[in-house]
Amino acid sequence: MRAIIGGGATVAIVMLAALPAAAAARPTVVPSSAERSTTVPAGGARSLTLTCRADAVALHAAPVRLPSGVRVAASDPGRDVRRWSLRFASVARRSRSVTATLRCVRLHLPVGVSGVTLRVSTTSRTKLRVPAGSSVQLPLRCAPGFIPAGQGVGAGTRAVSVSTAVPNGDGWVFRIENKGNSAATASARIRCLQRAVRGRRNGAITRLRFDVKHLAFSVPVRSGKSRSFTGSCAPDRFSLGTGISIDGTDDITLLRSFPLGSREGSWFLRNRGAAEPVRGYLLCLSRASRFG
Repeated sequence: MRAIIGGGATVAIVMLAALPAAAAARPTVVPSSAERSTTVPAGGARSLTLTCRADAVALHAAPVRLPSGVRVAASDPGRDVRRWSLRFASVARRSRSVTATLRCVRLHLPVGVSGVTLRVSTTSRTKLRVPAGSSVQLPLRCAPGFIPAGQGVGAGTRAVSVSTAVPNGDGWVFRIENKGNSAATASARIRCLQRAVRGRRNGAITRLRFDVKHLAFSVPVRSGKSRSFTGSCAPDRFSLGTGISIDGTDDITLLRSFPLGSREGSWFLRNRGAAEPVRGYLLCLSRASRFG
């Protein structure tokens, strides 16, 4: 059984002032990454907060290393535009090390441009009830004028997993499954970037428009096999959030996916049933946007 749930999400818009750059020749859009690790105690839980530099905003966070027996219990951008917190829960019999990555972006302003503010929005759905042996489809939309950048899903139990996390023009669509024998809860949050920012140059208004493309990669996952694959953005783009679409079977499980390096995304899956294709999604931010 599948249910579609929409609405009820709360939206918060937060701001961060961009600082002028020292040199006009430097790229205006400057993406970056932050990475941290922590140890989750046996049978316990541990939170990990990643932080962008002071003049940047956080766009997407994901686990890079997630050992067996450990799940993401919560993924929360929060109200601080620079930070993203992940909470890990473990049923393992010994402590396990986890690692996560955070994607950030900031602006170097050309000489003469001032009064620029970066804005991000966060749309959330918490305490989402997923009935036993079924799935729930959840669309989350960005605030008007914002484009999707990143996402995070938290699972209340090990039986909860994400089979769909697909970006579109105004948000993300999730399908969250519960393979357990009792109802469980989940949470989903998306981070969105204001499509166009404006400032002033010589007394006139000037604008920069962010350009984010959505790429899709279709790959087969053979029967009874684990599979990993990568996809890549164009050379002038930076990889932001990753997504997934698993169709036609409940036997393929997404273990983790995350942006990798400067241009790539990586996906890890397990298949306990028949061979099936899956699609990975990668959001690619242009580095070439300028104030015009």
